Amino acid sequence: MLMAIFWSTIATGTLLVGMVLAYRNVVTKRWTGLIMAFDAFAAGALLVMLTDSMIPESFEHGGKAAVLSLVFGFGVAVTLSLMQMA
Repeated sequence: MLMAIFWSTIATGTLLVGMVLAYRNVVTKRWTGLIMAFDAFAAGALLVMLTDSMIPESFEHGGKAAVLSLVFGFGVAVTLSLMQMA
């Protein structure tokens, strides 16, 4: 639980910094790369928080099938994101 609170705090802080930089980007248009880096870090922190808190419980209740479906869902999400970029 403590790790989830830690990563939630990191992700929230990073998202707030990203929002401020995005607002500045509307005004100046030179912060795009930095905004993308902050958003990517925040997304990674959210994934770590969810993984740390949810995967052990889902494995306990659902076994290997629950973890495999999580990995499959993550793979589908990555594939759809890459298809959208192309």
